[in-house]
Amino acid sequence: MIFVVGNSRSGTTMLGRILGRSADVHTVDEIHFFERLVTAAEISSRPSWSHGRLLESGEKLLTAAREGVFTEVQPGKYREEVESAIKDDELGDPIALYRSLMTREARMAGKRVPCEHTPRYIFVADLLLEAYPDCRIIHVHRDPRDVLLSQKNRWRRSGMSAGGFPLIWTLRSWANYHPWLTARLWVSVIHKADTLRQHGRFFEVGYESIVREPEQALSEICKFLGISHDPEMMDVEWRGSSQARDDEQLRGMNVARVGAWRRGGLASAEKFLCEKVAAPSMISRGYEPAKARPNPIGLAWSLLTLPPKLFVAVLLNLGRLANPVEFFRRRFG
Repeated sequence: MIFVVGNSRSGTTMLGRILGRSADVHTVDEIHFFERLVTAAEISSRPSWSHGRLLESGEKLLTAAREGVFTEVQPGKYREEVESAIKDDELGDPIALYRSLMTREARMAGKRVPCEHTPRYIFVADLLLEAYPDCRIIHVHRDPRDVLLSQKNRWRRSGMSAGGFPLIWTLRSWANYHPWLTARLWVSVIHKADTLRQHGRFFEVGYESIVREPEQALSEICKFLGISHDPEMMDVEWRGSSQARDDEQLRGMNVARVGAWRRGGLASAEKFLCEKVAAPSMISRGYEPAKARPNPIGLAWSLLTLPPKLFVAVLLNLGRLANPVEFFRRRFG
């Protein structure tokens, strides 16, 4: 199995889509199985679940994988498939359930390796490496100022995507952005990656390398994964940008998104807060701080809005977490 992880808006979806064009890899949409349906503690302990809980979680997994994470589960729609997996593979815990259903999804697509690109799995990457001895994890990092710019406008995605997004997603995306919080999360991801960089089944690549030097980056990624390398894998649609509408006619790597923050979109206070929080980690990944001077009024406003933004963000995200205390501890503890 392959997990593509990192900060939100760092290119995890793009890389997942690239890998999904391989003859070997089947990429599904973000499932958010871990930390939403299964706690970090349960990844390690592999508790026995009741048949009913396995069935319910399996239906949620298949619904998200095939129809998108925002699709409401229709009880019974995938019941027969999940029942078959539980019986045939003698499943009793959520870790085995995930492997079984993901493997079946890949086989149904005529491929051998399942891939998921839920970014936040970075915070349980160490547990996944232990739980799945044959899995590979790829961490994609990106200039935090470009991450801020993309995250800042993410709530607008509903109007740029053909399918649109639920109102609650738009509100949550708006609430989740604050320059200090986004930069702090970026640092937490980098710190977590630092603890895993020497692991033989953990690989790190910059978004900028994938976009600017796609052939070299893809060759290294495929070698790490043990899959066939085909240059046509890079021929993906330009989808998911928070700056422009999806366009199926545009394909390949969008080099213009590298360093987009330099061309506007971030206030001086946002750039200042980002670099104030993330400078050491930025330098460790080759991102040079611009040493922006903030507008005093803009900086004061950003600091004043941090507490209420944090409150609303926590409130809107609680329902998505299996264990909120554990979730926040892994990011800010």
